[in-house]
Amino acid sequence: MFCTTFYSYKGGVGRTLALVNVATILAQNGKRVLIVDFDLEAPGLTTLKILRSADKKPGLVDFVSQYEATGSVPIASEFIYSCVVEEGENVETAFKIDVLPAGEVNDNYTAQLSRIDWHSLYDQKNGFLLMEDLRAQWSNLGYDYVLIDSRTGHTDVGGICTRQLPDAVVNIFFPNEQNLLGMKQVVEEIRNHGARPEPIDMLFVASRVPRLDDEHGLLKHWLEKFEGALQYDKEDLTVIEHYDSMSLLDQDVFALERPKSGLSKQYRKLAANISRLNCEDPDGAVSFLRSLLARGGPSQQAPKQPIELDPNGSESTRLQKISDLHSDDYIIQWMLAVVFEDRRDLMAASGAVEKGLTAGDSTKTSGKALVFVQGRLHQLRIRIAGEFGDDDAISASAKALLEDERSSQQMVLDALIALSNSKPDVFPKLTDLPALRNSTPKNLAEIADRLSVIPAASKLAASIAEQALQTDSVDWLNKDLAFTLQMLLVAGKSFDLADSLSQYAGTSGFLDMAFTFNSAVASWGHRGKPSKDAFEKFLEVTKTLDPDYQPNPNYHQCMALAFAVLGKPEKVGLAIQKAKALIENEGLRREFSCWTFAYVPINEFSQHCDAILEFSRGRGPSPQSIMKDTTPVS
Repeated sequence: MFCTTFYSYKGGVGRTLALVNVATILAQNGKRVLIVDFDLEAPGLTTLKILRSADKKPGLVDFVSQYEATGSVPIASEFIYSCVVEEGENVETAFKIDVLPAGEVNDNYTAQLSRIDWHSLYDQKNGFLLMEDLRAQWSNLGYDYVLIDSRTGHTDVGGICTRQLPDAVVNIFFPNEQNLLGMKQVVEEIRNHGARPEPIDMLFVASRVPRLDDEHGLLKHWLEKFEGALQYDKEDLTVIEHYDSMSLLDQDVFALERPKSGLSKQYRKLAANISRLNCEDPDGAVSFLRSLLARGGPSQQAPKQPIELDPNGSESTRLQKISDLHSDDYIIQWMLAVVFEDRRDLMAASGAVEKGLTAGDSTKTSGKALVFVQGRLHQLRIRIAGEFGDDDAISASAKALLEDERSSQQMVLDALIALSNSKPDVFPKLTDLPALRNSTPKNLAEIADRLSVIPAASKLAASIAEQALQTDSVDWLNKDLAFTLQMLLVAGKSFDLADSLSQYAGTSGFLDMAFTFNSAVASWGHRGKPSKDAFEKFLEVTKTLDPDYQPNPNYHQCMALAFAVLGKPEKVGLAIQKAKALIENEGLRREFSCWTFAYVPINEFSQHCDAILEFSRGRGPSPQSIMKDTTPVS
């Protein structure tokens, strides 16, 4: 149960309407809500149409009077009344709001109220324990939210409402000097003299704000003044504008009658801010976690900037509570894991991941996840396990992602890369992977392309590229993607398919130059001998390059191999010298080698250059890139 008091230092700021609209929104969201009218001197909750069934019935004043008369705590449920609220003519969407009214407002009410001496009640009759018992009864009745309408000003009853009963107080004010002076004292008392075991949270509402252009910055000035004097964060403030509508004369509940209005949206923001403070409410926990994630990046994604929590530790405490209260909720545990990982608390992040995976598809949150959350949990587990060097956990989550057809392209890629780096020997057969079974050929091609950067996964990338081309139509294939796939297929020794893509090669420019060379190598591997015409074509295309093109070591190595096939050993030697000179001048660590069709350390690249030189002289074997590999791809 989360108890929230709506307080205002002055009247006329829309406190009661704000409370009822928030109660309506929470009840519409499936929460059990109790409204308590503690504005005993001027009760008004039951005058609203949706709560009128609780009017003229015994309430809080009767509860306290009965206690004073008998010395026994009355049964709270005997003073609580359910008000059924129907949304238009749709009876099926009806919900209820329970009400504990001030009392039966009649000729006897004022006299009965005046007989209650609150000082005496607290000093001599255990009034504090009476209110604690009342609060405990609310909790036992199973309410998610109790919303208390407190009277204005500085009063004994106001102290009960703002410092003893609530977990949170919504301070509502019109932004002017009079409200600021009165509100400041109350806020300080709540912060310094709260009677709850934990600090009372506070939210702030600037209400009845004029809907006018703030050309002189007056509103900005006053809001900044309130923020500085009352010491709250901007995220704890809701602005509710003055709304010109005759409906307010009938005290219409806008969240019910006009749900798409601007005023309703502002009430919904206030309801969300209240929920954000309630760790017990699954939706409130989600709202709080989203607010943390929003500080550094988009919602439901790992933040771009590290999350900094409040210095007094209340947010850390709230995180721990949420973790304990929702250990069986996979959506909440996923969001916790993202927050913990960003804070570099990897042990806590790992714990949240394991709780989330154990929970299966169990959640009490009302909203549907926008992503495949179980997949996100496995992605997190792969990242965290990578930090700990836990290959077994990496393998388990990678396999889980590959065996689930709901996995996104990025999830599949993460899983394949993880297996490549940790346990390449446990690759499942591609034809058995549900995650790939429903992928489009283009998606498969893109996965293969991104996977190709992992040296240990070159065979796998080629196999996926081959699977992408096993279709009746290649309308999805463009020149750039054809070039990428051909390179992967050559690297994976699938020369026949690689050779079939040669038709996409053009006759001018850098891409066509690289494409033509790869096609020449693919043809060599496919037919078992090099085609001089193919390598002559490559040399012709090199002449179309932009004059400003700066060759890299791989370019000169490819030229050397072409010259070797064409029987020009003197040009081979010159190209090899240029390749090695660039290696030394540019301080490279790795380079792509046409001898193996893979990125290799520079010392290996240099050895491959020497091998090309020996091949051109007839004293060495053919390039490794065109040698058939009979090792099966798992």
